[in-house]
Amino acid sequence: MMGLQARPYVSLREAMDRLFDTAFTSPNGGAARETASVPVNVFEDGDTYRVQALVPGATAETISVTAQPGGYLIISGESKASTPESARAVWSEYGNTRFRRDIALSLPFSADEARVTYANGVLDIVLPKSPEARPRTIKVLGGGS
Repeated sequence: MMGLQARPYVSLREAMDRLFDTAFTSPNGGAARETASVPVNVFEDGDTYRVQALVPGATAETISVTAQPGGYLIISGESKASTPESARAVWSEYGNTRFRRDIALSLPFSADEARVTYANGVLDIVLPKSPEARPRTIKVLGGGS
């Protein structure tokens, strides 16, 4: 059986990195984490914005989406890593992680009409643009001289 083995010679920097990665351990065995950013895709069509964020390990109950005046959106929450019962971590590169992402959209949106769903680690937010921000055709009048 092959296991993880430390190299006999490591640089001081690698040793310090390993020390800081493993010294601050949360009770569940994973390394303690600061607030992380989540990757997002933002799409726009004529009347709506659509924001998709990758938040694996979260649940709908641990995610918060907040609309701020001026077209700002805040996604925050926590994803939790599970440890099998009666097991101890031999190697842990992720653990419970708090996340936050602030997004500034170019035009205001209607928070009252927003739809937010979460499935398979992807948060999907549909934001209808505010009526005053939606594209409109303006009729051109002929001028007579």
